Amino acid sequence: MSQIRYCLGKKLGEIPDYLGQARYIAEKLGDKRSLAIIGLHLGRLYYLGAKISDAASTLSLWLEAVEELGDKDIQLRAAEFHGIFYYIQGMHIEAAEYFDMAIQNEKNGQTT
Repeated sequence: MSQIRYCLGKKLGEIPDYLGQARYIAEKLGDKRSLAIIGLHLGRLYYLGAKISDAASTLSLWLEAVEELGDKDIQLRAAEFHGIFYYIQGMHIEAAEYFDMAIQNEKNGQTT
């Protein structure tokens, strides 16, 4: 849902509510994988809202969680978020590499 709203640019203000609901359910279920994806989407939302410090800290936390999960699929799906994280830090070469990876993942049907 979050991805669709970003693409359409509609009702972006509702995304935090949806993410909050999804986070609550994932926490109740103990679903660490979903929590990581939700956290990454929240980080991107902070970035889009020009809350750069919040975006950097949130993305850092949840990208670390993705690495700890060790799940190749979620690591592929996190490429876009790695790109945003590196871009925020001014590491544009690294960001471009991850954005390229995200584009390839999109072409291969591996999206967030």
